[in-house]
Amino acid sequence: RTRIKQIRAWTDRAAQLRVAEAEANSKRPAHLRPTLAPKRLLLFKEILISLDYPDAKVVDEVCRGFELAGWLPDAGIFPKRTRRPEVSVQTLKLLCKGYSAETLRQLRKRQDPDLEQKTWEETSQELQEGWLFRLSEEESKKVVLARRFGLRQKLKIRTTDDCTVCGLNSSVGLHERLRVHAVDVLASMLQFTFSLCPKGCPRIVGRTYDLKSAYKQFGISLAARELLGIAVNRPGESQPVLLGTNVLPFGAVGSVLAFLRVSMAVWYIGIRSLRLAWSAFYDDYTVLSKEGSAKNAAWAAESLFRILGLRFAEEGKKATGFASTFRTLGVEVCLGLSCEGLCLVTHTPERKQELTEELSSHLVAGGLSPKDAERLRGRVTFFEGYTFGRVAASCVRKLGSIIDQPVPFVKLTPQHEHCLQTLREHIALSNPVEISAKLTDTFLCVH
Repeated sequence: RTRIKQIRAWTDRAAQLRVAEAEANSKRPAHLRPTLAPKRLLLFKEILISLDYPDAKVVDEVCRGFELAGWLPDAGIFPKRTRRPEVSVQTLKLLCKGYSAETLRQLRKRQDPDLEQKTWEETSQELQEGWLFRLSEEESKKVVLARRFGLRQKLKIRTTDDCTVCGLNSSVGLHERLRVHAVDVLASMLQFTFSLCPKGCPRIVGRTYDLKSAYKQFGISLAARELLGIAVNRPGESQPVLLGTNVLPFGAVGSVLAFLRVSMAVWYIGIRSLRLAWSAFYDDYTVLSKEGSAKNAAWAAESLFRILGLRFAEEGKKATGFASTFRTLGVEVCLGLSCEGLCLVTHTPERKQELTEELSSHLVAGGLSPKDAERLRGRVTFFEGYTFGRVAASCVRKLGSIIDQPVPFVKLTPQHEHCLQTLREHIALSNPVEISAKLTDTFLCVH
């Protein structure tokens, strides 16, 4: 009833503000109008103010575009920690020629043809959407050029704009330490729920909502637009294509802060006004619900996205329904025993298989490069975070000795082989993390 009443009130208010929303958008910078036209930003700010949200000013920054350089605003929603800029914006502008030359130098080393082709295809799509635009020769001399490249991630290509090589990220100052809702927040929600129901819980189900092209739904300021350019290789051409951007680039520190502020504001509205038990990890919203009210929870979450004008995945593999076992943030959450106050968090079978095959390939090869060792250590460390025990900790540390080697390929010693074999066995035998009401009352004594 609470959700239905609130959504109806917002829908009526959105209708009342329809003309005012259009008029407000007509006064915004021209490069922002197409991106912000579907959004109800006047309503968004009204809702945040009514809830006394400490960062309601984030809507004003959405309206004028987010900054990407210099001291970024203190949002007042993250833990305090100052990080000063390494270079000033003025210095960055003076050195733009040198920074851009380094970007172009790195782009001379071409990527795999298939990866380069897919990166260009995505870039072409962004040009059609109006998210990117071609720079004139004169404009390209006044910007710092980020390097665009593709990263292969399982079945998709992640297009990234390296804003570090061009010095942009070095010019950013932060007042806060950015924080997201990782799996530990979801686990805490479940543990607290179980603690409230000592005689048995109702059946709990969950699912994850994914915002589509999340960073591309928000624009940058005029100053940022005039400062940043993007260079990308086009298949069949020797010289990179030089582009400008109207929206948040994926790879800029400023983009991360900007989007997290919007993400946290939407999450807060869902918690306070719609009583949604959900968490927000960048553009992924994981929702928990009693099985009997799951349809209502889905309707409330989706209505909130639509009312604010946020695009989310409504079809395909990212548009799954509520279930007792679902995937989120790279792990599998099993709520089949939620009635007994127990949840299991484990890795997906695909991740286990991939990691096992990677370890086996290094054993067969008899060695690996320092870069591969660093990547492997990161993957194993993530895997260990969601399994019980620390059996593999010493093996992970042993990988560090390979990472520090100043050679392209390190031959495995008997100790290294033992570590990789131990890790492979540990992956197969590892137990999932158990989430229950006892979680905060259990102590492990190590001696």
